[in-house]
Amino acid sequence: MVFLDASVLPVALPTIQKELGISTLNLQWIVNIFFLAEASFVIFGGKLGDIFGIRNIYISGLLLFGLASVLGGIAYSTTSLLVARALQGLGAALIAPTVTATIIANFPAEKKGKAIGISVAIASLFLSFGPFFGGFVTEFFSWRWIFFVNIFITLFGVILSLLFVPHIAGRRVRIDLVSLFLFAGALLLITLSAMEGERLGWFSIPIMSYFFVGVIFAGLFYLHYRSSKDKEPFFDFSLFKNTNFFIGNMHAFIVQVLFMNTVFWAIFFQLGLGFSPVIAGLLTFFSAVPVLIAAPVAGHLSDKYGAKLPVALGFSGLILTFFLISLYTYVGYFPLVVAGVVVFGFCGSQILTPTGALVISSAPVQKRGLASGIYNTMRFSGATLGMAVLGSIYTGTELSHMKSYIVSIEPKLSSKKKTDLEKIYMGSEKTSSEGLDVEKIQKEAAKASFISLRRISVLSFFLSAIGLLLVFGERVKKKLLGAPL
Repeated sequence: MVFLDASVLPVALPTIQKELGISTLNLQWIVNIFFLAEASFVIFGGKLGDIFGIRNIYISGLLLFGLASVLGGIAYSTTSLLVARALQGLGAALIAPTVTATIIANFPAEKKGKAIGISVAIASLFLSFGPFFGGFVTEFFSWRWIFFVNIFITLFGVILSLLFVPHIAGRRVRIDLVSLFLFAGALLLITLSAMEGERLGWFSIPIMSYFFVGVIFAGLFYLHYRSSKDKEPFFDFSLFKNTNFFIGNMHAFIVQVLFMNTVFWAIFFQLGLGFSPVIAGLLTFFSAVPVLIAAPVAGHLSDKYGAKLPVALGFSGLILTFFLISLYTYVGYFPLVVAGVVVFGFCGSQILTPTGALVISSAPVQKRGLASGIYNTMRFSGATLGMAVLGSIYTGTELSHMKSYIVSIEPKLSSKKKTDLEKIYMGSEKTSSEGLDVEKIQKEAAKASFISLRRISVLSFFLSAIGLLLVFGERVKKKLLGAPL
């Protein structure tokens, strides 16, 4: 259900924007508030699983996610949809750590990689089906059914959990609410500054205030950890002394940032190329289908050869993906995009499947539940900050191009014509009531979409390269320390 919502929503975003009159920035918030809530509370969800039992919290997460989906399906405004998405994120924060903990608790060490790979593959059935399902439902029925379908999945999941998921008794665990507040506050404020910077001005007082207060919160969060005597801290920084744990979490963070490209691909296919929701969904679908094959293969390679091989292959493929898409924005040869999207589908799970097992197994046995929580926090923090940064670049480029275009055609454009132009430019209107050249405006908007796609693809190319270099981080560390290899 969580995987489905990650892939089904982006295709429907342009339609939701038109129907509810949502701004482009708020459209990104509808995606990102889910990841923000999930990242902020996923460790808290893991702690609740320790206290009340993994299965109990897992089922609670399912029910909360299902209820939030009902609210999303009946949403009538930006605010109501944002609330629903935030509640979905809280539900996912209860589901994610308990899924991992259940697998870790029920499989021996030599089979954990394979078990996680199979789990990812099964979930990926929904990930791969999501884009096409979202496009089909949006075009022929209503975007609201991308939320309503979760009602049936929730009921199915709860019944299967009660019948087949082993019950693991809870234990007494202290929840550090101060750390929860400081961490969530830091993540929220830093994300807010990144997403709102283009609208309010990067050096405006509100944006600078959000950022610096967020940094202060992050500093206080670390100082609180250093001064705490809790044997099971909210976020145990000492685990990062282990090179595998550190590099694995960095890989998870980078990959989740890169995954946010799929949101803008879905938007680009519709607003930049003029494709229907179904066609856009089908194209995005190509980025998910290969996961069904790649996830189990990654688990097998990890169990047999170690995590480095599949992770190196994964980041090498991501470098190729963003090179092909960047090249497409210059030459306009569409098969380059298709090839890049397909390669992308093979590569993500090559990284995440072995990385999850490596991170958790590199922690002491008594801290593996905490390690799982940190790993998921790093993943979802990557998603929310990735959405903020890529979204800021993508939207900022489009808005900057639009402002330049308005000035170029008529510096003193009337307010009515300016509003009409903006609606056509952003795709919410297809005709002009003010006699504007609609075809020319649409061509300018498409041109801006190409530039926006190029910029986030170039950034993603370099992030992929950093991820590949980190694969050899332990070797580099040994060289720097002068230790024999």
